[in-house]
Amino acid sequence: MLLKGREKLKLIGLDVDGVLSSMDSLHKAMKNGHAKSTYGEPHKMHVLQLGRIVKATGAKILFTSSWRGGWRTVQMSDYLSAFDPTTTFEFVGRTPRFIGEERGKEIRWWLNTAKLKPNMFEHRTVEYKKEFMCWDHYVELENMFIDVEKLVILDDDTDMKGVKQHFLHIDREHGLTEELANEAIRRLGGKVSKTILVKGGV
Repeated sequence: MLLKGREKLKLIGLDVDGVLSSMDSLHKAMKNGHAKSTYGEPHKMHVLQLGRIVKATGAKILFTSSWRGGWRTVQMSDYLSAFDPTTTFEFVGRTPRFIGEERGKEIRWWLNTAKLKPNMFEHRTVEYKKEFMCWDHYVELENMFIDVEKLVILDDDTDMKGVKQHFLHIDREHGLTEELANEAIRRLGGKVSKTILVKGGV
């Protein structure tokens, strides 16, 4: 997605493991005969809740999960849409990886850097790559001139120093539930809709 000019966004910081997958979803998949299912596989019941957040708020997604190492944002968008074709999952980019640093620092750096001019953005990417072993292909250069109006970070880990005020803790046993999705919608200024009944899928 290419953002023109300076845009104010509602943003979801998205982890995958423990948020879109859970022990509950694994047990459900195995109960339904999917013996080869693993804990890390996203489940439709969690992706539909993410879709509720997106549709109720118009929020875009910042890819903060360890999955960002092997998945580009367009791939992840298509993957999620296969679970929920009624929702367009728009990603604005991926956070960098700073070896040995908290995820909160990676998110904070992305938020700050996304407001800069392109030449400053590229320069700082090189600086951070040298200092923190930042994998610069995580930093997607379409993320220019972004102001975040509201932010909610969905994650099962708690290493969120510097962005704790935006953090919504997800229990990896249960993943993204309706109740947590409702809280995310409220934080992003949206209106909570009715329950989604999950039909089909693993």
